[in-house]
Amino acid sequence: MLRTARTTTLGVLAALAVVVTAGAPSVITVRPGDTLGRWGGDEYVCLLLEVRQKADVALLAEKMIRGIAEAFESGGAVLNVECSIGIAMYPADGEAAYALLKNADAAMYQSKSTDTGVAFSHTQQPTDAPVRR
Repeated sequence: MLRTARTTTLGVLAALAVVVTAGAPSVITVRPGDTLGRWGGDEYVCLLLEVRQKADVALLAEKMIRGIAEAFESGGAVLNVECSIGIAMYPADGEAAYALLKNADAAMYQSKSTDTGVAFSHTQQPTDAPVRR
C-alpha cells in the first residue's frame, strides 16, 4: 500500500494535484502484469504478481519513492512529495485480500519511522477481519 503525503497547507486543489500527479504512470511504473490503483484519498494499492523475494519488492518500492519524490509544479508552486510504503506478502502476511491490505496498511504506518520510507509487514498470524472503508 502506498500513501502520498497530505498537502493541507496548500489547500484542496494542491492536494488533488499531488494525488493526480503521484498516480500518473510516468511517476509510478510497475512491471507488465502488475496493477496500481487508487485506493482512496491519498492512498494507492499496488498488486505485484509472481514475486519471489522481498529484496525485489523493496527495490520496486524504492523506485516508486524516487519517482514520487521528484519535485513538480502546480499552480505556480513547486511541490515536493514524500510517501510511505507498507508491504505485505502472500501467503506469509495473509491469504485473503483483506488480510493483506490490513497488514500492508500497518506496515505503511511503521514505514514512516524508517530512513527509506519502506516497511514490510511482520505478521505471523494474519488477521481474519475484513477491512472496512
